[in-house]
Amino acid sequence: MPSHRDVGFGPRASESQKEFIIGFMEQHPLLTRRSHVVCPEPLPEFDRRALWRQLAAKLNALGPISKTTPAWRAWWRRQVHEARQLATRGRNYLPRWRLRILDVVGTLPRPVVADAAFEAPENADQVPSMAVEVVLSEESATSEATDPSQVTVPSQGPTLLQARQTSRVSVDTAEGTSGISAPQQKVRRMKHRHARSAHYPNDIVMAAALERLADEAKQQREVAEHQAATLERLAGLHNEQLQELRCIGDVAQSIAIDLQQRTEECG
Repeated sequence: MPSHRDVGFGPRASESQKEFIIGFMEQHPLLTRRSHVVCPEPLPEFDRRALWRQLAAKLNALGPISKTTPAWRAWWRRQVHEARQLATRGRNYLPRWRLRILDVVGTLPRPVVADAAFEAPENADQVPSMAVEVVLSEESATSEATDPSQVTVPSQGPTLLQARQTSRVSVDTAEGTSGISAPQQKVRRMKHRHARSAHYPNDIVMAAALERLADEAKQQREVAEHQAATLERLAGLHNEQLQELRCIGDVAQSIAIDLQQRTEECG
């Protein structure tokens, strides 16, 4: 019996074959679920094998490569595994057909296209955050206030201004900036933190997966409630049929007694 080992060798599947198998999976979403996975409407194993045989025959007829049905199933499992690995590693680009695979198997919802998450590091230095703009505005206000013509000396004399200059010099000396002021260091640290946090889209993937699991649990609960209501209706119908049978039995018994009495009278 062939296994998945024969998939890694030989010619690759053509783009038309990839497009066909993904489209087939989109038309039959239950085929992507494993047989042991609980779902509202599980696909029987007999129907699953029949669909895979039908898909393999169409793929082989499409060409150029030809595989057995187990080999095509192993090829599909490998593509799903590779697409999930690329999505969790945070690659900057995923082909459209791999995104469709993730959509079919339920890893990512349909509206999610990971452009915003992956392009954030490139735009981090060009579009500063609101906190960075506030720091820049504070620094510009401080530099403008150092102009001697605009400085207002308080009534206590130059003591307050000297204290401010001394505290700023002490901060620069303590941080070892070598001429770089503290607001500039804040800007650099916040830019670095913003760019570093954008490198990890795993939170988006995990949130989408949790949302998918919540939807599946909700569907299963609705199916269970529907089945319970159906069983309750069937039990009510069964009780009504029992009552009708009892009534029919009583009528038949009364008729038999009446016939017996008439027979005795005639005899």
